[in-house]
Amino acid sequence: MPCVSYQRPDLSREGPTIAVIVRPSSAFLSAQKEQGSDAEVPSVRSLMLVDTGASGSAVDHEVIERLGLQPTGALSIATPSHDHHDVLTYDIDLIIEDNRVHIADVPVFAIGLKKQGIPGLIGRDVLKHMLLV
Repeated sequence: MPCVSYQRPDLSREGPTIAVIVRPSSAFLSAQKEQGSDAEVPSVRSLMLVDTGASGSAVDHEVIERLGLQPTGALSIATPSHDHHDVLTYDIDLIIEDNRVHIADVPVFAIGLKKQGIPGLIGRDVLKHMLLV
């Protein structure tokens, strides 16, 4: 299990965020390569909020659009502001920048987070793969 050591200069203002690189999933990139594609791999750098109350990880719709991802499924979620509603799911890779931890093929759902000032949430589905210090 990778150990992720990370310090935020202003935790009270920024919240518990981690700098990550989001890119299409390793499985998607492998399939593209098998089809002969040598296109540049799109990626998005962002600060994602660590959310221990979230069972799953999420990214804003804008991140999905910038990566050019297609949905891999759908699920019903409940949030503090909504009862159950359906969202599309996508597969991504997350790379923790400072520690170079690469978590492949992470299923995430797309939801409007930009209004809250965050591009994504790292939920317990990802946190279970690391030890945060």
